[in-house]
Amino acid sequence: MKVPILKTRNTFIKTIVWGIFILLACTLPADRVSKVSLFGVGHMDKVFHFLVYFIFSLILYFDMYKYKNTLRTKYLFFLLLFLIPLVWGIIIELIQFYALLSREGSFADIIANTGGIVTGVLFVSIAGKYLLKN
Repeated sequence: MKVPILKTRNTFIKTIVWGIFILLACTLPADRVSKVSLFGVGHMDKVFHFLVYFIFSLILYFDMYKYKNTLRTKYLFFLLLFLIPLVWGIIIELIQFYALLSREGSFADIIANTGGIVTGVLFVSIAGKYLLKN
C-alpha cells in the first residue's frame, strides 16, 4: 500500500530547487555580482529579479496545478501562487538587509520581484490551460 504523503513529497521539488537557487544567487557577496549593462540597459539586477520571479511563478504553477481542485476556489490557488514567491522574495531581501554585510536589501528589488510574479500569474491564468494541454 502506497502512502499518499510519500507520493506528494517530490511534487514541489522543482519549486524548492528554484527557491534555493534564488536564495544562493541573492546572497552571493556583492563583489562577485557583476554590474553588467546588457544592450545598453542599466539596472540589469532588476531585470534579473523580474525574470527569476517570473520563472518562479511558472514553476510553482506547474507544481501546484495537480492540487488545483483540492483548494476551495481558483482564487485561493492564484492567491497562493502570488503569495508564496512574494513572501520568499521579502524574506531574502530581509536576509540581505539584516544578515549580510556584503549585500543590502532593497525595496526596488521587491518591486521587481512583484512585477515578475504578477506577470507570471497573469501569464498562467491566461495561457496555463493551453500549456498543460496534451
